[in-house]
Amino acid sequence: MKRFYTTLQYKKWQKRRNLKIEKKLRKKNRVAKKRTKKNVPKSPRRIYDIKSPVIAPQDLRLIENLDGCLEFFRDLRSSDYLSQRGRLKFV
Repeated sequence: MKRFYTTLQYKKWQKRRNLKIEKKLRKKNRVAKKRTKKNVPKSPRRIYDIKSPVIAPQDLRLIENLDGCLEFFRDLRSSDYLSQRGRLKFV
């Protein structure tokens, strides 16, 4: 069935639709403008907490060197060797 784009009902619907789209665009542009910072130099991130690195065993085979491998994996997961740089955490 053919639509009549000149009818009052269609014009009202189209007007409401356009207002919603414009509102979304204004909100999007407002958020985008807040994010941009001009001429702000980036400072280098400091390393807050550096700990000694985990040293892997010479023989990293689980079957032949079970104790050494288990100790290595335990050290990787422990918080004693976990370092932090800004928001990043690494071993």
